[in-house]
Amino acid sequence: IFRLRTGHIQLNKHMSRIDPSISPLCPGCHSAPESVHHFLAACPAYRAARDRLQGAMRSRRALDVNKLLSDPELARPLLAYVHATARFSSSLGSLEPPRNPA
Repeated sequence: IFRLRTGHIQLNKHMSRIDPSISPLCPGCHSAPESVHHFLAACPAYRAARDRLQGAMRSRRALDVNKLLSDPELARPLLAYVHATARFSSSLGSLEPPRNPA
């Protein structure tokens, strides 16, 4: 979550700053730079996972990325979203959220 907050994560917009040979475009939709906001709130490739995230947030409004990244109550649904997209599985592993305590 910290990496998403700072933007220093393996999304193409950030990675293209480090290595200019990397395209900043999103590999999911190829229509916009892959920023944190795009990954969390806009990319059509992750719509189903985002719908589940918004359901967990009990929200029908546009996703508030700042709230999502700062509210501790949303950490588990956020990790579930990241895990469902599998966007970071090759670089960061599974990122599966911890199970609810019994």
